[in-house]
Amino acid sequence: MAKLTMKAIQDKAKAQIFANILDLANEQNGIQFGNYDIALPVNVETGEGVQEVFITVSLTAKNWNDTKQADAFNPTEKRKEWLADFEFKTAQEKIKAERKAKSRKK
Repeated sequence: MAKLTMKAIQDKAKAQIFANILDLANEQNGIQFGNYDIALPVNVETGEGVQEVFITVSLTAKNWNDTKQADAFNPTEKRKEWLADFEFKTAQEKIKAERKAKSRKK
């Protein structure tokens, strides 16, 4: 068996995962609109009734090995970065809300 290229491996991985996601999406009346893209309908209460909106999901494969162009994708590190950024933004929003509340009291 010939050795697969990184692109071929990524395409195979996306196809396997996408097949599973597509099964779940079909149960939710999802609509496939690209090779690795799905739109899922969601009913949202708007205050003026319920409106159907669509949330899109797109798959992207990441390199699991370092290359000359990019470091390997590390989901654990990405999660740590995301959580740190989320905590920072949450703290900033809290500070802004406190300042706004203080300025209203004056």
